[in-house]
Amino acid sequence: PLFVPLFGISPAGAGLIISLNVFVAGILQMAFGRIGDRTNRWLLIIPGALIFAVSLSLFPVCTTFSGFLLVSFVNAIGALFFFPAVSATMVEAGRTYGMGTTMGIYNSVRGASGIIAPLAGGLIADALGLEAVFHLVGGFIEAGAGVFFLLIAPSAYRRRKLIQK
Repeated sequence: PLFVPLFGISPAGAGLIISLNVFVAGILQMAFGRIGDRTNRWLLIIPGALIFAVSLSLFPVCTTFSGFLLVSFVNAIGALFFFPAVSATMVEAGRTYGMGTTMGIYNSVRGASGIIAPLAGGLIADALGLEAVFHLVGGFIEAGAGVFFLLIAPSAYRRRKLIQK
């Protein structure tokens, strides 16, 4: 909503761009949830996070309403890959560590991010420009996907070797 008016897009247009993202995610969420139940979750989390991150980084490149709509659509697809898989992974963690503990940690981190992200984004936008916020957030998500891969890939590899024996 702060970025698209710089390109002459009205507040209603900004609302439509955001609504498309939420609509696509809402309509396809159940289908992608079923895919997440049948597929190795880390095979969904990593590409989904990368699609999401790259699409965020592409927002500053957009200059037209249709460009913003396309990038928003791709962003929703990336989210569809990883959000259901991450949620299912949290349920598995809840079975081991307790659902209350798992959801308490999740909600604490989400709450902290709701405080830190707007403040940090505002400081970054003031110092480096609004475009930098999109690039940095995309980079953080890519880095998080890389850390996730480094943490999960060895155990997935060991599990696959055990199954092959």
